[in-house]
Amino acid sequence: MIGFGLYLHALWRSVWREHGMRHVELKPQDRLVTRGIYAHVRHPHYLSNMVVASGISLVIFSVFQPRLPLAILPFLPSLILIPVEYWIAIREERDLLKKFGTEYRDYMDRVPRIIPKLTTEDE
Repeated sequence: MIGFGLYLHALWRSVWREHGMRHVELKPQDRLVTRGIYAHVRHPHYLSNMVVASGISLVIFSVFQPRLPLAILPFLPSLILIPVEYWIAIREERDLLKKFGTEYRDYMDRVPRIIPKLTTEDE
């Protein structure tokens, strides 16, 4: 099951590289984006990856209902992915601090890294 998922992921990535973004010209970002979703969380992409991986693990667990010790298997990808994504976010922030300096430091002070705040400053 995990092997099939890895195969589908690799296939999707190869197709996406070949056909998915040919019409888009990517430009280097020269300014810090802090509006929209980035006003609530610094790394929404990593958060979404973590939520999707956890959801897939729960679906696989509920469909197959494995018994111990196999019950841990559906959660292994999430248990690996979540710390790796968090580590990648930390490394990425080092580069962003070098590039944007105090502007990014102020942004880090205002906006959480991965888990958005559930309240607003008005409350």
